Amino acid sequence: MSEGRGSAPGYRPVLRHNPFGLPSVVAEGRSFRPHDSRRHSPEGEDRVSRTAHHDPSCPFCEGNEDQTPPEVDAFRRAGTAQDSPGWSVRVVPNLYPAFLPDSGPDSGPDTGPASGNSSVKAGATASAGGHPAGLFAEVPARGRHEVAIHSPDHAARLADLGPERLGVTIEMWQKRLSVHSDEGLAYTVLAVNEGREAGASLAHPHAQLFATDFVPPAVSEELDRREDWRAHHGRPLLEATVEAEAEGPRRVDAEAGLLAWTPYWSRTRYEVWIAPLEPDSESGAFRESTNRDSLAELLGRVTRRIRDAVRDPALNVVLSDVPHGLVPGNPSSWYLRILPRTQVEAGYELGSGVHIVTVSPEQAAADLREA
Repeated sequence: MSEGRGSAPGYRPVLRHNPFGLPSVVAEGRSFRPHDSRRHSPEGEDRVSRTAHHDPSCPFCEGNEDQTPPEVDAFRRAGTAQDSPGWSVRVVPNLYPAFLPDSGPDSGPDTGPASGNSSVKAGATASAGGHPAGLFAEVPARGRHEVAIHSPDHAARLADLGPERLGVTIEMWQKRLSVHSDEGLAYTVLAVNEGREAGASLAHPHAQLFATDFVPPAVSEELDRREDWRAHHGRPLLEATVEAEAEGPRRVDAEAGLLAWTPYWSRTRYEVWIAPLEPDSESGAFRESTNRDSLAELLGRVTRRIRDAVRDPALNVVLSDVPHGLVPGNPSSWYLRILPRTQVEAGYELGSGVHIVTVSPEQAAADLREA
């Protein structure tokens, strides 16, 4: 790679307070990242076939290790060196990160630490620009932003990996979450983006891991709702949901210890959740789950069902996990959301936060069971 390997053009990502609601991260350097994702796009198939197993211009393909920052983790064949061919799963820092271990000094008295539901704590006095205190507040966006490259095979999506390779991929996901927890980070968002419409800037199969020193507001709010349910009903919300869906009309598939179903409250067509049938670790955390092999089988089958039933859509897979710092015995547990990009958020969704789904979860489940 050219000089500067391992670093993007100089910039400082910041976490900006929003007095109206959820905060945002401003990370202008990510605009420099390469975009070559051609899958699910009507154009751009001229350089390499969507089914090609190697793309000489792809920084994630085997043999192009010098085009990424130095790897922080990998599963490799014995005798192979770091940052060389011979890996099965490889993790590197994102070259255009949204979060950095040290994003620079705080921006002044108007800012403070980000934790829990309070993403940015505003000061008590007006900012230097004369604006009301807290109106334009920001802190450094601290954490880790990593890329887990799932396979040397440029064309192998989750549906293509097979249970053995997918199991190794899931093992690496768990390993990195354990590292983030051990480092004292608060939460890791693990997300797979497959296809341009799902937000992938590169076609090669990979996951993004955003590990931050705060628990994202949406996660905190969901944990509060789950705790309220447990307080009122005497049992965890996810456990009650899985039990109700296990033999119902929205069941899609199952594997030892795990259930896949289309949620009653689906926000998009053919959305599928995967969760343990019962708690699979003391903490409920994904990194400690004992269902890795079952998840490899079930996730592969579900993504293939979606591919066959919905004409190979772009999709996102997002982990909903337990914050790293929660004590064992908490009322939460992990689950995966699989979100095919089968519809576009339009004005009503953007203005209300309420999603209109045009295929019922019951019909979607029937379609997926038949696929």
